[in-house]
Amino acid sequence: LKETPRWLIKKGRGREAAKAAIYIRKWDGKIAPELEKQIVMVVQKAADDELEKMKTSKKNYYFYHLFSDWKLGWYAVVFSTSLYVFFSLFSASFVSYGIAYNMEALSGNVYVNVIILGASRWIINIVVAALEFSVKSIGRRLLHLVSVGLIALLLGILFIIYIFTWPKIDTYKVVTKAGGEGDALVHAIVVFTRYASLLAAAICTELFILDSVQPTELFPTPIRSAGIAFIQIFNRLGTIISPLVFIPSEHWPPAPFLLMFVTSAADFLLYFFFVPETRGKKLPDHMPDELVNFSEDLASNAVEKDDDTTAPLKREIVETAEESKESEHERERNETGKDDSKGSEMEGKEN
Repeated sequence: LKETPRWLIKKGRGREAAKAAIYIRKWDGKIAPELEKQIVMVVQKAADDELEKMKTSKKNYYFYHLFSDWKLGWYAVVFSTSLYVFFSLFSASFVSYGIAYNMEALSGNVYVNVIILGASRWIINIVVAALEFSVKSIGRRLLHLVSVGLIALLLGILFIIYIFTWPKIDTYKVVTKAGGEGDALVHAIVVFTRYASLLAAAICTELFILDSVQPTELFPTPIRSAGIAFIQIFNRLGTIISPLVFIPSEHWPPAPFLLMFVTSAADFLLYFFFVPETRGKKLPDHMPDELVNFSEDLASNAVEKDDDTTAPLKREIVETAEESKESEHERERNETGKDDSKGSEMEGKEN
């Protein structure tokens, strides 16, 4: 797998970038040797320009640059990227592993519950991937809001059910463990809470995928790795805390569902108000203090993203190739004219 020409050019690796651009271009069909030379020339020139920029104004970015600019910090941390993502990952880990690590708290057989949870995760991911691939209007924002909205709805319903029925549920569990038969209505409620909890945990899998993809589309290139490392801290934190989520149920059974509902609802609200759609948008390449303004870079997201990242180069290559063809045709016409004039002169001399 080759690196993208964009990244290689940014690193000043012109030869590798040219090979990658040619490799991408060959997917469209055969490539003429002249066009291949033009690609190498244009890409190498772009890489050389980047090397010059690196020599004159080399600047390294570190973790604290996530918070160095107030605009970037306000946008990335407080509202849409770092805060949203660390909270979203914390919430997803908190709910998913909180239920997965406490299967014994749910009704039914533990092993059957694990099988149901695993199968549900696979089915949800396959269905969502098929929808995203086939329907262009389904983006990161819609998938995230629907996923976390369903999780919050399920947990909210479970919380309300437990508030009013948890004494009956506890009595039902004692009776069934003793070999008796409980109330039919309570049995239906217990079955619903079981499958609703498993479904909420299964949907969290989609949040893990979205929260891994979208930060790379929101953080600017110089601090993208630092931003992703930062948010993964809170992913791990949610995983560490999640086994403890059902401990408060010893004092008040609805407590775990209240905690998970609050984190999911907060994730939904933060995402709804502050996070933009990123599917098909241009990746931000520059920090605010660089020559290209960061806000303008984000505003240019309306331009359709070219996956091979060589659209500007292609335009220049095509124009150059057309010019070279025209000059070649002109040269051939001139040579033909010279041959005709020489032939006329020879005929005149013979006469």
